[in-house]
Amino acid sequence: DGSAGDPGDGEVVQVWADKSGNDHHATVARDNPVVLSDSLNGLPAVEAVGEEYWNVPGNTFIKTTFSVFRAGNNRTTWDNHGATLNRRSGRGSNWLFENNNTNMHGNQYPQRGWKNGQQLSGSFNLAPINEFMIWTVEVNNNDTGPREYWLGRSDHSQTDIEMAEVIAYNRVLDDSERAEVESYLSAKWGIG
Repeated sequence: DGSAGDPGDGEVVQVWADKSGNDHHATVARDNPVVLSDSLNGLPAVEAVGEEYWNVPGNTFIKTTFSVFRAGNNRTTWDNHGATLNRRSGRGSNWLFENNNTNMHGNQYPQRGWKNGQQLSGSFNLAPINEFMIWTVEVNNNDTGPREYWLGRSDHSQTDIEMAEVIAYNRVLDDSERAEVESYLSAKWGIG
């Protein structure tokens, strides 16, 4: 989020720091995701295209995720399957973008999802995806065991993406808690 000590414009993001105090610092797994300064509301985002993503250490279960992102390279459909924050293996309690589309892949839909505070259903269509959004997702309960995670990748592939912030919880947030986090992100990033 552009804090002191974070990489500058065009620099590689080797570590995506976990600012929660839980030490789940994501380290670059492949290639060189870079900072794009002044991407959104005067703040930077990180561009991860092609094979660029991070490992998130430690086994945990993430139930609710808030992601500020958009499709990379001004794409209007996903160029591959992918995700903002997802389990490294297995589809249970996972979700991913549908290749050549703007919605979630049908083999494992989230339990609930919101785009910019508006609840979605069905295939969770996020169009337009080439504009920054706040995507809030609660995964289903098909597999709640602890796993390792990827940042910027699904369990098997990634799509071009620009990410600004990701906040994750190991539980369902009630409606007022969810609205509070979405309001914080909306004000910070100028979305909505």
